[in-house]
Amino acid sequence: MALLLKPDLMLLDIYLPDGSGAELIHYRNEHLPEARILVLTSSSSEKDLMAAMEAGAESYMGKDSSPEQLIQGARAVLSGMHFLTPGATGILLKNLRQPGAEPGACDAALSERSIRGATHFHAGK
Repeated sequence: MALLLKPDLMLLDIYLPDGSGAELIHYRNEHLPEARILVLTSSSSEKDLMAAMEAGAESYMGKDSSPEQLIQGARAVLSGMHFLTPGATGILLKNLRQPGAEPGACDAALSERSIRGATHFHAGK
């Protein structure tokens, strides 16, 4: 469908009924490199975040994001920027600082509050 419609922006979940969102991101990279991807998911898993970002997603947001946050994320991605929630940014930076760390290794160390915080966006100027 994406090949036919050639969208500017694709909203997708990391978990899809017939495959993974990361696989679709890899497919996009090869066949529709101009399409931007905003992952909108209920997953707060470090492993899922890292898989999506390593595959090439431009954004990673929680499904509990407000409509305003979703619009802000979509606008950012469409203008060529990346957009992450503060919690997702923290996880990504932690993984970058720990080369060779197994993705998902710090899930158990995150508090429930930290995991919930990964899906909230705090606007700042």
